[in-house]
Amino acid sequence: MFLKRLTFIAAYPWLRLVALLPFSILYVISSILAIVLFDVLRYRRAIIDENLNIAFPDLDTTQKRKIRRRFYFHFTDLFIESLKNGLMSNTTFKKRFEVKNVEIVERLIKDQKGIIVLAAHQGNWEWTGAIALHTKVPVFGIYQKINNPFFDRFILKTREKSGMHLVPTFKLKEVLQENHKNGLFGMYGLASDQSPMVKKTKHWYPFFEKEVPIHTGAEELARSHNMAIVYLSIRKVKRGYYTASFENFKPQVEESSNYSIMEAYMRKVEQEVKDQPYTYLWTHRRFKHANKRF
Repeated sequence: MFLKRLTFIAAYPWLRLVALLPFSILYVISSILAIVLFDVLRYRRAIIDENLNIAFPDLDTTQKRKIRRRFYFHFTDLFIESLKNGLMSNTTFKKRFEVKNVEIVERLIKDQKGIIVLAAHQGNWEWTGAIALHTKVPVFGIYQKINNPFFDRFILKTREKSGMHLVPTFKLKEVLQENHKNGLFGMYGLASDQSPMVKKTKHWYPFFEKEVPIHTGAEELARSHNMAIVYLSIRKVKRGYYTASFENFKPQVEESSNYSIMEAYMRKVEQEVKDQPYTYLWTHRRFKHANKRF
């Protein structure tokens, strides 16, 4: 624990210093980081290229290189923007992360329906806390608890500044049950597009024509608590500016069979990636278990 505390103490001043800098300087730093990280250190370049080759087999080498290079700069922008998160005013945050179609979730809440918001690791999912600034519907963000408790508390403090409630994954069911018991209906954001552990996989489905294991927890929660499903599309407008749009989703729980919701979700994610490929999280091995179903 002492070492974890020491690590946080050493890192904290630098994290705050970066967050205090204006965006104009931060994006210069981001551009330098992108060049060093990917052109010099070649961070996960092989994984990125493998993913792009699978996802876009019809594109030539030059086209895929352009996507990769734009992704490099977007990736370091994400890191910089995440550090900036806690020190932005809510007014600035709301301006930089616009949210459309909030009436969709507000209508569902009036019907006393809890909502599962499905999103992807695209655009800037780290800024989705801004949603709480656009609506009075309670917003719960699901996240992986950080092993270092000091960094974990730091993340909680910065992310919840806008009014979003962060819930670690292992507490989601408990929090959801308690909220429903008390008549508190809100939206619960889940990004379920990354690769799950094979030993815990319940369903496989083609993603970019490769059969891969997919997460099913969001659908299972929706079914067990009779919740509505909404999709959140996040698009990058330009550096430091994003637009998120709530979209009606089909099928809903009452009109579908097991796993059909997550299958429809994966089809939606695939289309989102095709529409704006450079903002997807290509550094993770999404296809590492492709076509290995037994």
